[in-house]
Amino acid sequence: MSRRGRRRSPFKLKLKREVIHSLASLTLLSLGGIVILSFSRQGVIFQRLNDFLDFYFGWLAIFIPFLLMSAGLMLTSLKWRLTRPNTFFGSAIAFVSLLGLTQSGQAGSKVWLEIANLITEPGTIIILLGIFFIGYIITTETTLEEILLFFATLATSVRRFFRATSHLPQITIN
Repeated sequence: MSRRGRRRSPFKLKLKREVIHSLASLTLLSLGGIVILSFSRQGVIFQRLNDFLDFYFGWLAIFIPFLLMSAGLMLTSLKWRLTRPNTFFGSAIAFVSLLGLTQSGQAGSKVWLEIANLITEPGTIIILLGIFFIGYIITTETTLEEILLFFATLATSVRRFFRATSHLPQITIN
């Protein structure tokens, strides 16, 4: 078989894996910065981007830059706690569950409706709260025991606060 008439490609771009990760990381970090700037709604492009984010994610769009930057940092070789994959994945899980719980934007309404169609609305709340705590545990690397201990300590503090305030003299205004 003759190869006459076929042109070879002028060049082949071969990049190292680390370079590709760096480019993807820089892209995600830049996108996070652009989303932050879109909150200012200065300029047509930022207005449209902000309208898009508001339509699909509602008030939870405020967390999109964190997710993008967390994903970008995850691709670096930095050894910070924020750059670990569990930070991004746990945050993404918690974000999606919060979208559904609050029914924020079109995405949140869709998450809520899809789960509520399979089970009841109270069941949806339980499922999404469970998923949120799973995301929180993954993100913070906290154990269930630590979370339960926190809530027990919080309940004790609130109880003490109300006991202490119930002994205060009542002030009446005439």
